[in-house]
Amino acid sequence: MAIVKWQSDAKQDLHEIYDYYCHTKQLPNLAINIRQDIILAARMLELFPEQGSREFSLNVENILFRYLVVRNHYKIIYFHEFDICHIVAIWDCRNNPDILPTKIKNKNDH
Repeated sequence: MAIVKWQSDAKQDLHEIYDYYCHTKQLPNLAINIRQDIILAARMLELFPEQGSREFSLNVENILFRYLVVRNHYKIIYFHEFDICHIVAIWDCRNNPDILPTKIKNKNDH
């Protein structure tokens, strides 16, 4: 069984998604449901840490990044190291995919 750890930038991503739907779109119930779905999917990593597909667009310092898709639009980007799943980002798949490697590299530089 693995431990799931959310990096602060991933927490911020989740917060921004929630804020967008709750405040910008004025859909608080949808905001809650999306947030819950993402959190539940992340919890599944405790039991099956290698269930995610490999994120081939990311090649950072020999880290094998994986992802889970939630609600067709969001990727939970993570890597599994020993008994810990590190969630590094929640990525909106509607964004330009060329930006993802830069975003993740910048997050890992902190």
